Amino acid sequence: MRLVSSLFVAAALLAGPALAQDAPAAPAAEPAPAAPAAIELPPIENISPTADRDFWCAMAYTLTARAADVSGDKPAAMAEAEKSQILFASIVTAMKKANMQEPQFNLLTAQYTARVLNPFSRDEGGYTKDVCEAAVPEAKAFVEANPAAPAPAAPAPDAPAAPAADAPAAPAAQ
Repeated sequence: MRLVSSLFVAAALLAGPALAQDAPAAPAAEPAPAAPAAIELPPIENISPTADRDFWCAMAYTLTARAADVSGDKPAAMAEAEKSQILFASIVTAMKKANMQEPQFNLLTAQYTARVLNPFSRDEGGYTKDVCEAAVPEAKAFVEANPAAPAPAAPAPDAPAAPAADAPAAPAAQ
């Protein structure tokens, strides 16, 4: 019995390379997906003369709306969310007029979120509450003067709306 098992092992070892050659080849690995194209941002002043202020203030109001909501102050949360939505509507309107795309809006929103959350943002050109309060009626007038742009939606009663939902639509494929 020992001889049979030894012969079987020897035959398997000798035949191994030959058997491996007859085995079907492993499927070729799929090429790695291409890296997404870099998003090019125009100078902020190319969006509108007030885009820097409006992005800053819209993000600040989004954060203060959330803070008020978390603390249980629903009226303050709704008021702050409405201001944020008006300012974002102004930004979206200006970006649509400049033929900008949703990825640009999303990247700018992310950049301004980081700036607003930076406790040392005064060095990055932050805006005061008074400046932001004055920006709201100006932004509302801009949106109303451009009927092709969507009017800001009423804020949800339980939470501020996410700004990305109002982002400019991507162009249709041609």
